[in-house]
Amino acid sequence: MWVHPEKRMCFLANPKTASLATAYTLQTLGFEHYGDQHCTPAGSGWKHRDDIDDTWTTFCTVRNHFDTMVSWYFHQLRTPGESKFFGWPFEKFLYTWAQNPRWFRDGKMYWERWPLCNKVLRYETLQTDFDELLHSHELPVTTLQVHHVGANRKGRAHHAFYSEKSIKFMADTFGAEMRLLDYGNWS
Repeated sequence: MWVHPEKRMCFLANPKTASLATAYTLQTLGFEHYGDQHCTPAGSGWKHRDDIDDTWTTFCTVRNHFDTMVSWYFHQLRTPGESKFFGWPFEKFLYTWAQNPRWFRDGKMYWERWPLCNKVLRYETLQTDFDELLHSHELPVTTLQVHHVGANRKGRAHHAFYSEKSIKFMADTFGAEMRLLDYGNWS
């Protein structure tokens, strides 16, 4: 969690949504980091976490669910021998990983942080959304820096990884949340 108490702003990082690029940039603007990268205020250890209320701008980043799963796939495969998923085809990984209760619950990818937020920045339009957020809080607009894009993933569209069966799986598993976030079922 990253906070700027004077501006009454709090960033809650969702995995695989350019949260590191966002966080690193926020730190250059005076935001302070508390807890682990993906914690909520309750788990942050920040002594003023109870001050974060609906008068704060609490924001997170989200990403289309299909692309997020491909990002998770490449994240798990980044170092041979460190993941039980190394060597798995994408679909086998997808069907197993989507059941991971640490990251996904009740058909929701963003179950933990998004409900706490009153502002959502989209990965697909992140720089524009970020600029608007900074401007609205009288912070200097700055360019986000890319972090941790794997060489295997860079430049590869998520559409190349999905079959008709896995598209249906994603729609059945995460469809309600995708619609709530205006991602539809396949975009």
